[in-house]
Amino acid sequence: MLGALNGSYDTVRLLLTRPLSIDQTDVCHRTALSLATEKGHCQIIELLLEHGANINLPDKAGRTPFSFAIQFGNAEAAKVLVRAEADVAKGDRFGRTPLTWALSCNNDSIIKVIYGDA
Repeated sequence: MLGALNGSYDTVRLLLTRPLSIDQTDVCHRTALSLATEKGHCQIIELLLEHGANINLPDKAGRTPFSFAIQFGNAEAAKVLVRAEADVAKGDRFGRTPLTWALSCNNDSIIKVIYGDA
């Protein structure tokens, strides 16, 4: 997971050859995909998706990788997830949707991704 967080493509690629669950989680139930998305590491996001990472797997708070891309303003990462058919409307357990995050960040490019205008 640290490889995904730190953007180490080669480390992630190597770990994918090991008998580990691609959807392994940390203590907050975040996956490598969520961490890579939070940081905007698009190559790693694509690699994880190619290897079967669950695109809509929520963490403890019900947050999905797409909501992390939106919250942290990673439009390119959000586009990768949209192309891979992420659920762009899924809310967390507090009722916050990706659109809620985008509006709170006042990020027009992210709002366009949600509405398919990017």
